[in-house]
Amino acid sequence: MFKVVALSLALAAPLAANTGTPVITVDPAVAASKAEAVNWKVDVVHSELHFSIRHLISRVGGTFNDWSGTITADPNDWSNASVNIVIKTASINTKVEPRDNHLRTADFFDAEKFPEITFKSTSIKRNENEIVLAGDLTMRGVTKPIVLKGRFNGIVVGDKGKKRAGFSVTTSIDRTDFGVSYNRVMEGAGIALGDEVKITINLAADEV
Repeated sequence: MFKVVALSLALAAPLAANTGTPVITVDPAVAASKAEAVNWKVDVVHSELHFSIRHLISRVGGTFNDWSGTITADPNDWSNASVNIVIKTASINTKVEPRDNHLRTADFFDAEKFPEITFKSTSIKRNENEIVLAGDLTMRGVTKPIVLKGRFNGIVVGDKGKKRAGFSVTTSIDRTDFGVSYNRVMEGAGIALGDEVKITINLAADEV
């Protein structure tokens, strides 16, 4: 197909020169990249989405049990790739049920009013194995840009003969930027919770 397009443009060039019609050129690398873009689905069973926050002088971590994600990317060129992640807020899991129930309330995530947390990428930059993933994070109805940095783990052929891609990235956000500002003062210990939340994503995605 690509050779046919190139040949057609070559044959059209002399005619365009004679008629004054402008010639539209196609960058082969760009066209090939767009043509080879494929869809990938995040394998959540073999992926990890983790967060942690300071509690007094230690840290408390957790994850979400119900989340999904898709990637659209050329396996050979991720410069035009896009990543979309959807997290079901009520599925939060810190391994302590009373705490999880509190986190679902309006003090924190307000899961009933805001059932989803989403991330939509705006750019992906890759330099060999280094990756910078920028995008918009939406939580409690507030959207803020964030940047995740980490490692591109490569592409392999999975069990079903489909390509599998993976990367590991981290970032930190200020929870108060998203309206999650609940806190309390512990006698003799000060403020219970920190504002900075560290996020780690180890992601594996299969070609659809």
